[in-house]
Amino acid sequence: MMIFRFDWAATSYGSAVTKAAPAPNLPKTLNSSSFVAAPCHANLALRFEQTGAQPMTHSTLADMIGDKPVQTTSPNDSVRTACIIMTSVNVGALPVVDDNGALVGILSERDVIQRSIIVYRPSATTLVKQVMTPNPQFLAPDAKPNEAYMIMCKGKFRHLPVCEDDKVVGIVSIRDFIPPQGKSLVNRLLRKSSKAKVLGPRF
Repeated sequence: MMIFRFDWAATSYGSAVTKAAPAPNLPKTLNSSSFVAAPCHANLALRFEQTGAQPMTHSTLADMIGDKPVQTTSPNDSVRTACIIMTSVNVGALPVVDDNGALVGILSERDVIQRSIIVYRPSATTLVKQVMTPNPQFLAPDAKPNEAYMIMCKGKFRHLPVCEDDKVVGIVSIRDFIPPQGKSLVNRLLRKSSKAKVLGPRF
């Protein structure tokens, strides 16, 4: 039996390159009879668990990210500017890079909510470097997708930068691991939750 589960928890992006333990295979299909969802809460980390699942079709993270342009922000950008970028491309996190393109942090919606909005820091005058998570975990393009998946599940966060020669070349999301039919189920559930109407589009 496959379990498709939402886990809601306070999370952190960590601070070091992580080599995960060998990952279990990921499911390629799911259906409504195998779906179990916990109540909505504050922050989302999605996991698949299935016995005897088949491996992903992508062999490396480079295969996953392809030639998609990666959106980034600067430590000296305003939080409002970064939020405009996230909204315009419909993503929930941005790698934060210095003038040389090196990864120095990651800015997620959770960072913005916890370190700007609820503490009354105006987004127009607060800098990204004041609220970002510094020194996030990342992997190289030749890393295995299952390794990225396990790092995100273990750390309970949803986005993992991909870096090569200290430069950000992409970012993967936990959503990238959901097969198309699974995304359809997720989207239908998210539309039914008033909280998810706010958080869901940025998953």
